[in-house]
Amino acid sequence: MGLHMEKTDKKKKCHLPTGLTAKLIRFVVLLIVILGVAFFTATAIQVHLLGDLIADDLWFFGGLTDRLARLFHWKIIAMLVFTGVFVVIACIIVSRIARKRVEPINRMTERIREMNSESDLFEMEALYRTGDEIETLALTFAEQSRRLKESTEENLRNATEKERLKAEMELAMKIQESMLPHTFPAFPDRKDFDLFAHMAPAKTVGGDFYDFFFVDEDHLALVIGDVADKGITAALFMAQSKQVLQNQLLRHNGDVKAAMEEANRRLYQESVEDMFVTVWLGVVSFSDHTLTFIDAGHDYPAFAKGKEGFSIVKDNHSFLMAALPETGFRLNTVDLSYGDRLFLYTDGVIDTHNENDEMFGKDGMLAALNEDDTLSPKELDKRVRLRAKEFAGDREQFDDTTTLIFYYYGKRG
Repeated sequence: MGLHMEKTDKKKKCHLPTGLTAKLIRFVVLLIVILGVAFFTATAIQVHLLGDLIADDLWFFGGLTDRLARLFHWKIIAMLVFTGVFVVIACIIVSRIARKRVEPINRMTERIREMNSESDLFEMEALYRTGDEIETLALTFAEQSRRLKESTEENLRNATEKERLKAEMELAMKIQESMLPHTFPAFPDRKDFDLFAHMAPAKTVGGDFYDFFFVDEDHLALVIGDVADKGITAALFMAQSKQVLQNQLLRHNGDVKAAMEEANRRLYQESVEDMFVTVWLGVVSFSDHTLTFIDAGHDYPAFAKGKEGFSIVKDNHSFLMAALPETGFRLNTVDLSYGDRLFLYTDGVIDTHNENDEMFGKDGMLAALNEDDTLSPKELDKRVRLRAKEFAGDREQFDDTTTLIFYYYGKRG
């Protein structure tokens, strides 16, 4: 209930009855006047008829007629004066009663007009304690005013807190993005491969991550992962997972299995709220022209041999990380040749939905991947994201979309 009204001049006060009360007063006064005039007229007519009767039929009383006429004449004057006094007294009484009834309403209206914001309170005053509906109305205004102020203050606190959280989330997203390598070409001096990676966060920070780094001059590590949660906690666990995987892979000199087993034990011990993460971790050996990797609960990669199109490779899957203290990770090895291409992704890519609740899926992703085999890794990533966006239309997406694309140029067949 809004009590705000434009502020008016405080010196201007209204003491006259207004609205319905004023109409009632005017009606009562008019009724009194009409009754008085009617009474006076009826009396005058009676006196006149009586005078005629006396003059016509009682002529023998002689001078008595004149005395009676003068008597009735003074009676008329007395009745007229009485009627006038009665009307004046009635008007004064009614006016005082009306003023007493209207003054609280006038004060109430004036107070509401003086309230220049929703934070002002309408408070009870002694004037409103009339013991009738006026007091009830004032109590209602006071209660609604209190509730409105509390609601306004609560909304203000919520808005402030929301803005603070929004700023913190935006900062967290920037920090999260800054933790991922984002300079491309990443290794401009190397001509035996090319790669590109990108993480597009949804509305909030999430658990997607990617990484690539050299273990030594001959071994390149490729990592992509997805923490099974959203928000600040997932972002922190994502950062922890990325760092632990890198540390263990460097410590074990590129031994994928040993690095994954030790990283899993550490993440399981340090995990909170039963969090876990899907990880695809691979190491490219340029001297052996091989890719050795472990797929810990992650989506199957898309792989293209030479000029062939992309297809989903169902590898030897392993259980996801940080869910159990010990997990039997299974190695996969692929021979690499010139022109081989690898496309890694998180489920945000294929889980894109349109307004009909249809899913972009792996078929949509493969169709986009195979449109043009002359695209660079960066151009290919842009093509897949464009097709997913076109498919979704106006439907908002709520999951991060992360990709890592690797082209191999090290060995010609």
